Amino acid sequence: MAKNADDINRLIASTEYLNSIEGILDKEMNKANPRFLEAPRISVEELTPSLVEREVIQKGLPLVVSGVSDTWNTELFSWDWLQTNFGDWEMIASPRDTQSLEDLEGWSVDEYIDYIKVPAAERSRVLYGKDISCPVPWKQYLASHLNFYFCYEQRDLVRNLRSELQPETLMVYVGVENTYTPGHTDICGSLGHNLMVYSDPDAYAIWFIAKTADKAKASKLWGRYGGALEHDNCFLPVEKLAEADFDFYVVKQRAGDFVLVPPDGAHQVINKGGRSIKIAWNRLTPSSLVRAYHNVLPLYHLICKAEVYRLKSLAFHSLRTITEHVNKGNRERRLLNDFPFLLELVVEILEEEWVDEKLLKKYQLEAIGVNRFSDRIPHMRTCNFCNNDIFNRCYRCPRCVDDYDVCLRCIAEGRGCKHNPSLELMEHFPISELREGLKGGLAAYALLTSELGSVAKEIPSSVLAPRNQASVASLAFEMVQRYHLTEKVRCHQCKRRKRLNFMVECANGCAKMYCAEHFASPELREGLTGGLAAYALLTSELGSVAKEIPSSVLAPRNQASVASLAFEMVQRYHLTEKVRCHQCKRRKRLNFMVECANGCAKMYCAEHFASPELREGLTGGLAAYALLTS
Repeated sequence: MAKNADDINRLIASTEYLNSIEGILDKEMNKANPRFLEAPRISVEELTPSLVEREVIQKGLPLVVSGVSDTWNTELFSWDWLQTNFGDWEMIASPRDTQSLEDLEGWSVDEYIDYIKVPAAERSRVLYGKDISCPVPWKQYLASHLNFYFCYEQRDLVRNLRSELQPETLMVYVGVENTYTPGHTDICGSLGHNLMVYSDPDAYAIWFIAKTADKAKASKLWGRYGGALEHDNCFLPVEKLAEADFDFYVVKQRAGDFVLVPPDGAHQVINKGGRSIKIAWNRLTPSSLVRAYHNVLPLYHLICKAEVYRLKSLAFHSLRTITEHVNKGNRERRLLNDFPFLLELVVEILEEEWVDEKLLKKYQLEAIGVNRFSDRIPHMRTCNFCNNDIFNRCYRCPRCVDDYDVCLRCIAEGRGCKHNPSLELMEHFPISELREGLKGGLAAYALLTSELGSVAKEIPSSVLAPRNQASVASLAFEMVQRYHLTEKVRCHQCKRRKRLNFMVECANGCAKMYCAEHFASPELREGLTGGLAAYALLTSELGSVAKEIPSSVLAPRNQASVASLAFEMVQRYHLTEKVRCHQCKRRKRLNFMVECANGCAKMYCAEHFASPELREGLTGGLAAYALLTS
């Protein structure tokens, strides 16, 4: 059975294995405690917006709606109609060769429809027509028949953005036998929708969907085999899914079935039984937007993945839109549920952009110094470092080619460019204007709750009052100010003089400064010791059992810290000596080599550090453990 990403890709490229998937799945589902459950299914008559909100968004479960397109125009939704009316459309990075995982270029819709009309036995390759732009007549038909559940309609916040800022998520997928979509989560934790509108009589698609709550476990499962849910690069065999410590919901989707995928629900799909056409899109509701902001955006920032949805701009302009609706007399009760989500989110977003004016005194400045963008359309800039969208404020380097923009969070984390001292703080709108938008939203919410006889949820906002903690913008502002510092001060621990911009102030508020190497010095550890002692005293006097707080800071560590690993990495950059890899026998620079984990003197290059010889050591350890436990 496949053990790593390469083995899995070879297995999934095998027609013999793909043909056996349904038999393997049936066997797994018939076990005493299967990991595979049938997804909840309802009829189209039972579908309501409140049901989707409760079951799919709040509970994080998939849902299948039967018979959605049973009475629709079958001549409109067919490959013959598609070829006749849109055959000359160019397919971008499509179709995908599912055996080589190569996205082909230069194909038209007409050429691909000709390909799928060839009998399966005569096709030389298995090609999946993915991410095809949806024809306008199809889009209009879907909007008129699905309304609440369709993108850009009433319950999709994206409609509150200017058309130039709206992402295109409406796509057509034309699949043939054994084409598949690898494991992934939908962009920005949005709510996924997939409707099979046409198919051969025996065609269907098998879905494997994890619930929202199991996102972290799913990421770990795919990562174990070299895949990443954020990069759509691994279709796991059914046997590997069965090893999970969480459940997968299985859907057998046929023509007319409408599949709703929960936000952050990991899923993969394989097409079986013939040819089919599916139309897919995504939506963001107020509650799913909050989840995307807190759970997905930090991950995208970390892995430098493009955001696409402009979540911060979406939140602000959605709040502005529903505020305008209330001010114009709209008293829909659903707005009572939307307001708290958007208000709390906009508060957080504006707090991130707030620069503490105390920093002016600290750095002897008269003003924060913000320049205004002259963009015709605001919010279209992205961070040149992490690729996330820039809502309002950011730093720009005027010396880099084509205006190098860096978001506040990247600057706060020490990212930037080679001209860091030249970075300028920029904004689309003054903070005062954004605060007025927030105040208007709070007033409209108060008015709505008063007239509808409801109790308003309290929205705490330090944007409208002094802050008690540093914002991301404050940290970024201070980081840029430090780039200008050339003065040297003495580290209280090592007594060496170092540049002030690399020093850390004592957290106790005294004037002592520490270099990066010694900021966790014995003196600072004493503060932790004092805290532990106070906690022990408190639990003792209150008759409570103290929770054990293990702390390797107070004793020698048994494993390397992040700082130790970073320190060793920097030291390795200075190494020029070459040594021989024990596996491939080639001589390579020492800074690219890995020492054997068994403590022997053998060295391995990055390509072979997980060589068969080392894997045998792991296998032997596992066998010894099994023997010992037996």
